[in-house]
This record gives sequence, C-alpha cells and structure tokens, in this order.
Amino acid sequence: MLYANENTASAKSLKHAMTCVDNLIEAAAEVVAVFHTYQMIVEDTDLPSDTQIIEECSQMFTVMNRMLLKDKANLQHAYMMKKAMAKSDKLLKEIRKPKSEKQNQSVAVA
Repeated sequence: MLYANENTASAKSLKHAMTCVDNLIEAAAEVVAVFHTYQMIVEDTDLPSDTQIIEECSQMFTVMNRMLLKDKANLQHAYMMKKAMAKSDKLLKEIRKPKSEKQNQSVAVA
C-alpha cells in the first residue's frame, strides 16, 4: 500500500498510469466479451473447439481485470493523497511566511 510520505511519483505520472490502467481494464473486459461470444458460437454450432479452454481463458482475463481494478484503486488513492499533501504544503507555506512578507502582500493588494 502506498502512503503519502512513501509516494515519490509525480501527480502527472500517476494520472498517466491511471489512464493506462483504465485502457487495460477496458481491453480485458472486451476480450472477456469476445470469449463469451466465441463460446456461444461453439456451443450453438457444435464446432470442434474445447469450450473448457475458452472458459478458462475467459476466467484468466476476468481475474486480470479484477487485479487491474485493485491496482487502479491504489493509483487513485496515491493521486488523491499527492494532491491533498500539495494543498497542505501550500497552506503551511503560506502560514509560515514571515510577517513582513505577509504585510508586503497585503499592502500591494490594497
């Protein structure tokens, strides 16, 4: 599990990784659907194909999809924590500014 202080990836790389995982999840789901269609055709037409093999292949992609969904959740959590920590760091930086710097900013605004 990734915790905020252990996450060294940038928010941009996390976002790209989530996009890749989304694409993999969608592709795996489409493969499962194609296996299902193939299995139905084989069963309906008595083609000389082993439906057990088709079913096992479909199950492998289903398991892969489930694993990718778990990975996506980890990436989403890391991304959310990265954004939250950046907001927190920005707020702390603002709070910790020297008083003279804060006064200069308020004078410039006025």
